[in-house]
Amino acid sequence: MLFFLDADDIYEPQYLENALNFYNRRSECDFVFCAYKKFGAVEGTFQEDAVDLDLGYSVIRTLYNGEWIGSITSTLSIRREIVRKFLPIPNLEDWRVRADDCLVWGASLVGAKKFYMSKPLVMYRIHENNQYHNKNFLDVDKNYEYKRFWKRNSLFNYILQKNNFSSPFLLAFTSIRELQTIPCPKYQDFVTYLKIIFLFEHSLYWKIKGIIFLFSYFLKIWISGKLKTL
Repeated sequence: MLFFLDADDIYEPQYLENALNFYNRRSECDFVFCAYKKFGAVEGTFQEDAVDLDLGYSVIRTLYNGEWIGSITSTLSIRREIVRKFLPIPNLEDWRVRADDCLVWGASLVGAKKFYMSKPLVMYRIHENNQYHNKNFLDVDKNYEYKRFWKRNSLFNYILQKNNFSSPFLLAFTSIRELQTIPCPKYQDFVTYLKIIFLFEHSLYWKIKGIIFLFSYFLKIWISGKLKTL
């Protein structure tokens, strides 16, 4: 496993042991991000959920919807064999501020199964010069998101070519299969895949069939009580 730690952040003493135990209990796990505590100029706990989560695979939703399923760099850990599929990358200067973009997007595109660990065992320092937390630097560069969009496209193209990946032949079918890898999906997960099927499935037959199957699966998950509402 590879762990990533920014110079001004801190691991709690038990973080590495807990994370390694997490991987050992879940052999299918490729990528973990965890909750964290803020300290310095701002204090508090950032916790996406109060329980550990299996987030499944996210190749399709990242490729077609630009999904960013992860967290800040110091909360990330990834199996070495996954990292080798997308690193090193070209144009390193493009990612000096948002290096976590490469890790989060890259792991998704090469098929990492992602998990969330709810224990906040990483300390994230907040200070006036913290560009990730302090959004003022975005106001200085009004073109930031536009530039990030094109850097993302360049990164995606590189990773896809590096791994000889191409778009799936049956996008609707593949999208639903990917959704089914999430044991307890959220309502927003269904909305995301509905959007992908509606916008990007070229076959009208499979588009209609995919939407019908998606609604059928939604009802099944809802009735079973597995739909995550928070």
